[in-house]
Amino acid sequence: MDISKMSAVVLAILAAALVIIAGKSCADDAVSQNQKSKAHSTVQQAVPTAAPATHPPAPAAESPTAAPPATEAMYETVTNMLGDVIETIPITEAAEADVNATTETKSILEAYNELHEPATQEDSAPATTTTYIEPATKIVINLG
Repeated sequence: MDISKMSAVVLAILAAALVIIAGKSCADDAVSQNQKSKAHSTVQQAVPTAAPATHPPAPAAESPTAAPPATEAMYETVTNMLGDVIETIPITEAAEADVNATTETKSILEAYNELHEPATQEDSAPATTTTYIEPATKIVINLG
């Protein structure tokens, strides 16, 4: 009986070791496949922005006046859930003005009331009166 328990423990340890080795192998394979697909997709998605030069560039003529400093273009990158860059959007001056402009924010209730409130004048609206109803003090609950 003691030998069967020992052999069961040894077989359980051996099975656990095989499961761990198989899991590590699958994880390594998944990582390598992911890297291959990323490398393959980045090569296909590369889009040239300018035509290749067919002749050597001509030397630029030097001007006596200094050129004004060029403003550096600002870009916003759009990424997916995995962190891959999907799109690069240039930020323009008009967009910066829109971002910097302060706008009045309304709560959801205020916006709803503004949309669904009928346009009435306060002078033409009749005065409403309310009557006070005293709450009940004697409440009887019958059980069973």
